[in-house]
Amino acid sequence: AMAQSEADEAVKNATSIIKSDAPDKDKQVAAIAKGFKKDPKTLTAIGRAYFNAGNKEKAMEYGNMAVAGKNKSYGEAYILMGDVETLNDNPGEAAEGYRRYAYIMAKVSPKESANALEQLRQAVPDYPVDIIAAEIYDNAGDKKNAIAYYEKVDRNKMKDNQFVNYLTCLFFTQNYDKVIEQGVWGVTKFPTAPAIPR
Repeated sequence: AMAQSEADEAVKNATSIIKSDAPDKDKQVAAIAKGFKKDPKTLTAIGRAYFNAGNKEKAMEYGNMAVAGKNKSYGEAYILMGDVETLNDNPGEAAEGYRRYAYIMAKVSPKESANALEQLRQAVPDYPVDIIAAEIYDNAGDKKNAIAYYEKVDRNKMKDNQFVNYLTCLFFTQNYDKVIEQGVWGVTKFPTAPAIPR
């Protein structure tokens, strides 16, 4: 608890310094952050405070610091960086942040992951969000949600392995009529995919 309260205290202090008019405030914040170099949560929270104060450069800097070294899979930092890029009108970069978060969260919480993908859809409307969400739910074993997302995708744009995964989900959820109906279409669309005729 001690370490956590220290971190909370640090974020609190950093936040009030960021909001202040101190000419050397960035230096003061950096001095606080120094003690938390390996703590992605604290660094991201400081970045978020900068973001809320309208300082996008510093928000980005702390977001990057948070995922440096061994903390590459700290999802919240990618959301912060995605938010910064959205404000900067860089939809491609914003998408990258949300996408990485979605993949990190996929193992822990597919639902949280799908929410990140919805943010991604807002940042980049033509990003293939549905197929990624389908694959995340599919890998998590949630066939029902996977099917819902697979069915939002234009099947003409699916790769053969994605289409086969969709058929497999239908099969496992006992949608046999649909398997046959889609399978017949699939055989003509993907004549080289050996799994479909089976």
